Amino acid sequence: MKLTKDECSLLFSIVYECKFDFVQSSSNTPKGTFEALQQIEVKLEVASRDKRREGRTSQNDFADVIKRLVKKQ
Repeated sequence: MKLTKDECSLLFSIVYECKFDFVQSSSNTPKGTFEALQQIEVKLEVASRDKRREGRTSQNDFADVIKRLVKKQ
């Protein structure tokens, strides 16, 4: 399965915001879960970078990503 840059950007935001809550709320998480989530976060951030949109003030922020994803669905 391939993810688009917009999908990677959305997943990056979710992992970035929720990794602390996920690890703290779950009492039986295996050791190293937080580090694994950080590695996934880095991979998603790198995959979500779109060089075509660098330097533009819009079209790459979270609101624009959501708009594009909703429009495609």
